[in-house]
Amino acid sequence: MAKKKRLFPGIGAKCTILTRFMKPNGGLSKEKDHRSIVVLKEFFYEGHRLCFRFNLDGDDQQKIYHSNARYVRIDSEGGIDDFFFEADKKKRHDGDAIDKAEAIMSKKKEPAIKWKHSRGRQLLYQDIMDNKVPLDPKDDLSLSLEDIFSMHAEYAEYDFGLFHGRLKSLRKTICAMNTRSEIDRRAYENYVSSHPVSLYSHGGYIQWQDSAAQKLLQEDIKNELHGKMSKFDLWSSREEYHSQIRGGKSMIYEDLQRTRVPAARVSSKANLKDNFGNDIWAITVDGVHCWIQEPTHQEFSKDTSYFSHKYNHAGLCYELGISIGSNRLVWMNGPFPAGKSDLKIFKEDGLKAMLIAKKKMCIADGGYAGSDHIHHCITPNIHDSRPVRRFKARALKRHEKFNGLIKNFHSVDCRFRHSIGKFKSVFEAICVICQY
Repeated sequence: MAKKKRLFPGIGAKCTILTRFMKPNGGLSKEKDHRSIVVLKEFFYEGHRLCFRFNLDGDDQQKIYHSNARYVRIDSEGGIDDFFFEADKKKRHDGDAIDKAEAIMSKKKEPAIKWKHSRGRQLLYQDIMDNKVPLDPKDDLSLSLEDIFSMHAEYAEYDFGLFHGRLKSLRKTICAMNTRSEIDRRAYENYVSSHPVSLYSHGGYIQWQDSAAQKLLQEDIKNELHGKMSKFDLWSSREEYHSQIRGGKSMIYEDLQRTRVPAARVSSKANLKDNFGNDIWAITVDGVHCWIQEPTHQEFSKDTSYFSHKYNHAGLCYELGISIGSNRLVWMNGPFPAGKSDLKIFKEDGLKAMLIAKKKMCIADGGYAGSDHIHHCITPNIHDSRPVRRFKARALKRHEKFNGLIKNFHSVDCRFRHSIGKFKSVFEAICVICQY
């Protein structure tokens, strides 16, 4: 519903008043609801009460009446210069300007594609990243909001009145992502400095990649010696190849095998016993859902708190944390009803508090994104440098690989039909087996 325009009193303004409130009232109608149309002439005060003098509309004799201003309803104004009060004149000028601006920026029907997923937002984001639109509006005061809005035709599909807020929100988001990227870069450099690249394989041999033996073999292949000699004769031809033996076979002609996870003790209690040295990034964290028999509910046929969006059935969730610096499962927390999100478990059930106490951070997927724990749980960020992006991706992929090992067991990959207490014992036993 449109906002009704306020009218101001002045000379020539037409008003409606209940006739019984007009003074003097001699010869006027005495009916309770009778109304008269009058034309204002001037105002005056009776004590502190504002009053108007007026005559009946169309009265040739111009007989003057008066009444308290509270009983007078203004139907149409006179000229702005004829307003009784200077303040009303200023309000009318300002109000007209506001109405004109509101008419220009009147809310329009926007496309079915929301602004968040629109092509217009992508273009605006790219313009800010390319410095065509300043990240800080104070950097270029000559560029007005209207100038930015007219840069691309895609903006015109959306409401101009909301464009300022959307631009401000996008600038704030980019600033936060830049800050997060800088924090992650320092944490990555800290990790790299604390974990130099190993020169030896897990078996104690020199790494094949970038080794002198690899370079010599490339030269031999270029000279086509691999076609003229047997593998054993080629290996025997150079002393550098001898250090690449494993299990009686040469590493030259076999792919690198998967490194075996070293046996380690896994605690079933949610407790980070490792202090992780000087590393800022300590663990990767993720939730694992498992399908279970539908729990009973006192009132309803199904308990929605156990609903798992991954199975579309009732389920339980375990929170797992794997050390980044070593192949060890160092955190198990659960089980929780699958309806409880991974982020809520992280914030409310101990891991966040543990990381704060140890002054460490964890790496998690996009489901953990949020502003209130940005300094304790980091997520993929498109503003990260390439090495940081790759490091996060590799860490998360390794965690997903461990989750996949768990699901090799039929008892947790299919519906678990026993009590939650038994599920806890089975799941944690499987985690220990996967760790070994």
